[in-house]
Parts: sequence; structure tokens; C-alpha cells
Amino acid sequence: ALGQALKDNHSLTEMDLGCNRVGDDEVQVFAMALKTNRKLKQLGLGGNLITNAGVEALAEALQVNRTVTEIDLQYNEISEVGMEALQDALQVHKALKLIASDKNLRYGVTEASLATSAKQEPGSRQFRILPRLE
Repeated sequence: ALGQALKDNHSLTEMDLGCNRVGDDEVQVFAMALKTNRKLKQLGLGGNLITNAGVEALAEALQVNRTVTEIDLQYNEISEVGMEALQDALQVHKALKLIASDKNLRYGVTEASLATSAKQEPGSRQFRILPRLE
């Protein structure tokens, strides 16, 4: 239902679903909707149960959707594989800013390596990696 609402959306510009136990199945539905949505600019998905499968679907959608400018993916279960899929989206979608946390980056992906692979400077507008809160 929420995926269809997002697909048909003509006014919502921000959606924060942080800490709502959103998993890969839900993200895949959102990703399908994002392929046609032209209003949403900010998507908050931090603190959920998203893994590489969800991020890969999201990255694919972001190669088509150029309206979303910021995605918060802090505190999910994303490894280097998922981050690489996001890097591909960032190559195409230059206005997109990704917010992640070092909890996502436990497999050796760093802000510098993300920036290098996307041909950006570390600390650039596209990457903001926040330290994990203990």
C-alpha cells in the first residue's frame, strides 16, 4: 500500500521511515515506486533491517530517478557489495547525497574508498559517513 502511494505521489517530498523495521522486501517495493516518482527528494531509511538485496534494488531505481537528492542509510546491514551498488548509482545520479554510518562499513569500505570509486573527494557533497554512536 505504501509503495503504491509513493508511486502515485504528487506532493510528498520527504519520507522518513527510520527505525521502523523496514527490510529488503519493503525497500524493493519502494524502489519500484521510485522509478516513476518525480516528487520525493529525501528518503530516510536509517536504523532498519536493510541488507545488500534491498540496497541493490534501491541503487537500480536511483539510476532512473533523479529527483531524490538525499538518502539516509545509517545503521543497516549493508556490506561492501551493497555499497558498490550505491556507488554505481552515484556515478549516474550526481545530485544524490548518501548518508551512511560506519556500522554499514564494517567490510573495509570507507568514505575515502567510496569517494575514490565515484571519482569524488573524500568529504564531498555525495558522501557523509557518520561515526557510530556507542
